[in-house]
Amino acid sequence: MVAETGRMGKRFLMIAIFSALLAPTCACAAVEHVVQPGESLTSVAATDGLTVSALAAANGLSPTSELIAGELIKIPPLTPATSAVQASAQASTSTPLATSVAVRPTPVTSVAVTPTPVTATPVTAGKRAARTPHPTVERVNAAELATVAQANDVPADLVEAVAWQESGWNNDELSADGAVGVMQITPSTWRWIDRYLSPGDPLNGNSAVDNIRAGVLLLRQLLSDTGSQRRTIEAYYQGLASVEQDGVYSSTRRYVRDVLAIERQLAD
Repeated sequence: MVAETGRMGKRFLMIAIFSALLAPTCACAAVEHVVQPGESLTSVAATDGLTVSALAAANGLSPTSELIAGELIKIPPLTPATSAVQASAQASTSTPLATSVAVRPTPVTSVAVTPTPVTATPVTAGKRAARTPHPTVERVNAAELATVAQANDVPADLVEAVAWQESGWNNDELSADGAVGVMQITPSTWRWIDRYLSPGDPLNGNSAVDNIRAGVLLLRQLLSDTGSQRRTIEAYYQGLASVEQDGVYSSTRRYVRDVLAIERQLAD
C-alpha cells in the first residue's frame, strides 16, 4: 500500500508537470479497406456511416464509379461536416443503411482478435447505449486506465501515457477532427473497433470506461500487428497503413517522443 501510494503520488506530480507542456492530439487517420466482391461505393459508405460523395471524394473517384474487388480504398474519419450531411441523407430515407451490407473482414490483420475486456459501464434505464463516442463530463484516473489495460494484456504505462497525450485523461475532450474523449477516437474508427475488435461486447459511446476500452483494444491490435511499442504509438497517431506506405511524419515523431517521455515518468 505504501509503495502504491508513492507511485500514485509520482503520477499526479507528473500530471502537473506535463499538463503545462503537452497539448492533446488525436488518432484520426483514415482506415484502409480492401474491396470485397460485390461491394460498391454505396455499400461501403453505408457500412461506415458516410455519404457516397464523401467516400468518393476521399479516394479521388466519381460517386458513380464502380469498385473493383481487391483494390484498396480509404475510409475517411467522420467530421462534423460529413456527419451533418449523413444525418440529412438518413432523414430522407426509411430504409436502414446497414440492411443490405455484408460485414467485411478486418483490413488490419487476418487474425481474429477477441479480447476479454473488463465489464462495460451499464446503461441506465431509459438511456440507450450510444453507438459512437460522445463527450461526457468525466475525468478518468490511473487506476481506471490500468484496470482496462491489464484486462486486455496491454502495458498500463503505455495506455496511461497515450491517454494523457491525447486528452489529459478528460472524456469531455473533442477535437476539430471529431475525435472524442480520453483516447480521442473518431466515430469511424470507433465503429471499426466495435465491429472487429469487440463484436461480442458492443462499446457504449456514453461511457468513459468504454472510451478507454476502445483505445486499449486498438493499441492491443497494433501491438500484435507490429510487435513494436514504438511502431504501435506511431500507428495510433498516424495510422499503420500510412506509416508503412508513407513513412513516419515529423509530427508523428514528436508525438512518439512525448508519449515515451510520459511513459518513462509513469514507470519511475
